[in-house]
Amino acid sequence: MNHLSFFDSRNLFIMVRRQHDLRDSSSWEEITFSSGAKVLIKCIQNEGGRFIAGIPGEQVLGVLDALYDVQDELSFILMKDERNAAFFADAYYRLTGNPGICLSTLGPGATNLITGLANAYLDRSAVVAFTGQVSTRDLAKEYHQKLSVPQIFAPVTKWTFSVQRPDLIPESVRKAFKIAKTEKPGPVHLELPSDVMSQECDAKPLPPLLYEPRYPPGGNLEVIKKAFDYIMEAEFPIVLIGSGANRAEAGSVLKEFVEKLSLPVVSTYMGKGVIPEDHPLHLGVLGAFSQDVARRAILRADVVIAVGYDFTELPASYWNGDRRRLVVHIDATVAEIDRCYPVRYEIVGNIGRTLTFMLKHKVTEPSIKRRRRLKEVEELKKAFEEQFYPEDESEALKPSDVVKALNEVLSDDTIVSVDVGEHKIWMSRCLILRKQRRYLVSNGLAAMGFSLPAAIAAKTVFNDKPVLCTIGDGGFTMSFGELETVRRLKLAFPILIFDNDMLGQIYTKQRITYGERTIGVSFKNPDFMKVAEAFDLEGVTVTERDELKEVLKEAFASDKTTLIDVKVDKEETLRVIEKLGATRPIY
Repeated sequence: MNHLSFFDSRNLFIMVRRQHDLRDSSSWEEITFSSGAKVLIKCIQNEGGRFIAGIPGEQVLGVLDALYDVQDELSFILMKDERNAAFFADAYYRLTGNPGICLSTLGPGATNLITGLANAYLDRSAVVAFTGQVSTRDLAKEYHQKLSVPQIFAPVTKWTFSVQRPDLIPESVRKAFKIAKTEKPGPVHLELPSDVMSQECDAKPLPPLLYEPRYPPGGNLEVIKKAFDYIMEAEFPIVLIGSGANRAEAGSVLKEFVEKLSLPVVSTYMGKGVIPEDHPLHLGVLGAFSQDVARRAILRADVVIAVGYDFTELPASYWNGDRRRLVVHIDATVAEIDRCYPVRYEIVGNIGRTLTFMLKHKVTEPSIKRRRRLKEVEELKKAFEEQFYPEDESEALKPSDVVKALNEVLSDDTIVSVDVGEHKIWMSRCLILRKQRRYLVSNGLAAMGFSLPAAIAAKTVFNDKPVLCTIGDGGFTMSFGELETVRRLKLAFPILIFDNDMLGQIYTKQRITYGERTIGVSFKNPDFMKVAEAFDLEGVTVTERDELKEVLKEAFASDKTTLIDVKVDKEETLRVIEKLGATRPIY
């Protein structure tokens, strides 16, 4: 084999003469050598990557340099905290169905990612995380900032791998994206030693499959028929919609299914919007208050059709502690084992296809039984609407007042991000959603600070759609450094702060459990209008019900992000719990 080599300042090219065919000894093949970092970026592009959120560091400088030449196609989104970069990637997946990507350096950069990756792990979001590392020659010894990141990340990722040779990059990236997307989706991690990123190699991306199914095929037809007949025999079957139904985008077929069988519906927080929440059969969201209509309805059931339900959203003991309800489990993965989740029929496969097969069967339920159930559903729906916005004599602006105004202003296309805390109860309970993939909430991990980076992701990906960020004052002060990111990216959306100078969720729990013995929950917020001014954003303080709707309309019409500081009553949640007769709030 003869060869001729020559160099330029960036790449090494070798013209290699290979004898591909014994009858043609003059056949030539051109092999292009690139750095490992350039191969990595090509592989990410090959997987359809559009954005990488993160913070650079010395050990990933080669990756950033490789991004420089393709930044119009694969954008680097500089965040102010690696945790928020992971939140950005998490929200990107929820909105698009494609894995989000985040990047950090080694050491503290990597450890800052952990909360965001743990959030993606428990909320089943496909995220691919890349972290830098010292060179391979330094891995065997103690070294500045060096930690065993794969060991640290193992409990919060589906797969983690240290890429210690450049020729391993294509297979590693292909595997990472595939594992991240496979049910149940979740975060994966690739560690990138700095010398591997600088080494030259001739590796090329592996092509994704022409057809790569996101979920398994539909469930077993025999089991589907038996489960359908079982539902027909039930007295009061009810559908529980979970996050898996949202991921599967099964709303249309699920709506047809519940209408054909006249089944009442409740959902988890992450099942919101799969079926329009003002539908006559929809009885609300489970998990807000233990005496809400949604929980009363599911306690009335004898059979629960759990569609995409995940234990990380809400424990089965909350709605089946007495184990009196049997379950028809419909999901892309097998049911978790729990004494409060007695599965009678387990249908594992593509949710949409499973429901489509169910629809092929004839309804055999006696009409008198159906009419009796529908009458009961009508009564529950009426009670639900009466409880929806609590009435009391408080003059203060309440969280429920805020959500009521949002329902009057928001369009069905608005993407809403919600943080963690007391406002999350009210947003999840009272906000009426009519479309899938419009509600971004940290539920499994319940991580404060999620909402703002999630809204940044939503507006970055869908700049033509209205986006609203709702957040408590505690979560906002954790993450408001990202206002610089908002300004830099020239994004415009309202940020609505539920402001009560308190960690309201913990305050309420302390009051219920320990009476007046509250501690560690009160603080004094900064002047949020000065914060808005410092970041060259609009700012409005709202203290009256009547002004909120107009403020929201103006904020959505503005070409700048608007910080809306809403002073809310800190006692409403406690009053509603006492009014409903519940012993404790459920979050």
